[in-house]
Amino acid sequence: MLALAAIIFSPPPRVSAQTKPPENANPAALRVGIVGLVHGHVGGFLQQNQHRSDIQIVGVAEPDSKLAAFYQSKFALAQDIFFLNVDEMLQKAKPQAVLVDVNALDVPASSAWSVFTSARWHVRTWPDVPIVLVCGQVDRRATIEGTGATRYVPVHATTQAALAALTDDRRARQRARIVLPASLASLRRAREFVAEWLAAWSHQELIAVGTVVVNVFVENVLQHTACEPVLILECDSTAVFISVRDDSSTPAARHEDPLRGGERISGLAIVASVCRAWGSTPTPSGKAVWAVVGPENQL
Repeated sequence: MLALAAIIFSPPPRVSAQTKPPENANPAALRVGIVGLVHGHVGGFLQQNQHRSDIQIVGVAEPDSKLAAFYQSKFALAQDIFFLNVDEMLQKAKPQAVLVDVNALDVPASSAWSVFTSARWHVRTWPDVPIVLVCGQVDRRATIEGTGATRYVPVHATTQAALAALTDDRRARQRARIVLPASLASLRRAREFVAEWLAAWSHQELIAVGTVVVNVFVENVLQHTACEPVLILECDSTAVFISVRDDSSTPAARHEDPLRGGERISGLAIVASVCRAWGSTPTPSGKAVWAVVGPENQL
């Protein structure tokens, strides 16, 4: 199977720890992760796509060290993109979409294809990870299409066709990341970070709501944990995505005081009222609390 990006339940991609937006912030290439080198088509995939400017191979998961060394040498791949298992590759390389080769997948019943639809719905709001199937068998593609799964998870005959669909249709998505110190000074720095990057990405109209959201998220981390908040900001042509990670596995939740009514409102209640959607997602080291804000959320 080939995986293009953060798989189904993983947190948002890790990007370079830039703290200031560059003058020419450009959309990132599609980050591609490869799972398994035993498939015959992987060599062809690497040959055709390794040097494309719109695709970046960021991770290879392969437990066979000899096979990994063979591909590393043949295609002059960096050693640090190789991982022994899928989980490690997904957590560290953070691809941006999921492409699944289902040619050899053992499917006991046609209804089982709905699992891909469920996965797509799980990540639709955040982190908004596209899932694409690859199947060269005409009959199997017809079966998948007959289940209705392709309304949400498209199927393509070849890897090249799937890649073309992803690179042609995906919204240009930009990212910035910063690790903040575990101190109250991080509240101001987080607001500045959001304002600087949204201005660089021409989303000035969302700076006000973005700074409100990030202030609540970072303040909660500082109040309830002793860890350093990790702020990840993303945007595309339709929305801005704000995520703050910490090392606590306790899900974020609203806590209003029923005895004081509107006199005391939790920060997350404010977030819920000013954003398109928000949530709390488990990560390998804790959780990520995220929000999506769009043009309709301008303050």
